[in-house]
Amino acid sequence: MFYLKFALNSYLKLKNILIIPDKFKESLSSAEIIDLCVKALNENYDNVKTFSYLISDGGDGFLDAIAHNKEEAIRIPVDSVNALGEPIQSEILVQGGTAFIEVAKSSGLQQIPLKNRKPVHSSSYGTGLELKKAIELGAKHIYIGLGGSATNDGGIGMLGALGFQFLDLNNKPLTPIAANLIHIERIVVKEFTGIQFYGICDVENPLLGKSGATSVYGPQKGLHKNEVIALEKGLNKLNQVAENQLITSNQKTNIGAGAAGGIGYGLLTFLNAKLLKGGEFMIELNALDELANSVNIDLVITGEGHFDAQSLQGKWVSHVIDFCKRHELSLLGFFGRISKDIDDFDYAYEIANPNWELERNMSDASDLLSLALKKALKNFR
Repeated sequence: MFYLKFALNSYLKLKNILIIPDKFKESLSSAEIIDLCVKALNENYDNVKTFSYLISDGGDGFLDAIAHNKEEAIRIPVDSVNALGEPIQSEILVQGGTAFIEVAKSSGLQQIPLKNRKPVHSSSYGTGLELKKAIELGAKHIYIGLGGSATNDGGIGMLGALGFQFLDLNNKPLTPIAANLIHIERIVVKEFTGIQFYGICDVENPLLGKSGATSVYGPQKGLHKNEVIALEKGLNKLNQVAENQLITSNQKTNIGAGAAGGIGYGLLTFLNAKLLKGGEFMIELNALDELANSVNIDLVITGEGHFDAQSLQGKWVSHVIDFCKRHELSLLGFFGRISKDIDDFDYAYEIANPNWELERNMSDASDLLSLALKKALKNFR
């Protein structure tokens, strides 16, 4: 379905196009979407110039987006584990004294088949192994992309890999998985002096409550209603113990504390991290404001899998909207589904076939987007 806000803009002449889509989660990567957009534009227009940037505001594809911008960064392999503790080969990026880590690489949903996802038994331990590797290599500034996680453990797995201990009533170490949050009675902390951690965050959710990590994202990761209640209590217990030990005061309410199943909270509370908005980080990394000030951009193309209320709560699309308003640019969006008012777009296209099930729409997303691009670009003739 095609949404056209301003009919007059359908006569817009396309010369300079900025292409900055997010991924269609578990369907199309940012790079794949860019390739399809460039192909469609070249087939329909002569002498069109495209400016494209790989985008990830912290979730899947974060390392690829960084590597695309920082060609001198080196990929370092890491022996890690997925969210269920199964051995996998992962990687981090290192450039001098700076390291970049993607939570989704080890602790992500993409690492676990849908039928095997068990958030209650999940852990961010693999992400901790990546952090440990970065520290061993001498990194003093570590950026962690938060998003796409299969976990809901408040970051205790990550911290466990770094040497933290979470003890039960009998003063025995607990395995750092989500199910054991409720049993934590004492925390043995470890200090990391001289290292600044940064969480790159694509959501604004706090740790707890109706808008917190478990209530909002738990069901998407496979949590049942009773499990949502149990893990909410578990995260609350983690915070209570941290407060009792004077480790934290109000980090549970911080914007982004609920990112990646509470890993944002773990970074803030135990590693004294700074949380950065992923969209702003990407815009600065790629110097998009400078581009808009120096080039006459005729149209901006973006998109994501599902445009809904969450899209405007710190997700990449919300930053693109603000960017286009700031520079008075026309905006075209492609989405798998649209379930939120699209007034902020000049044009928007829902690519899903309403007669198909979700699985088929996702598997055929490339063909659906190609068809949508072909139809949408006719409006600029």
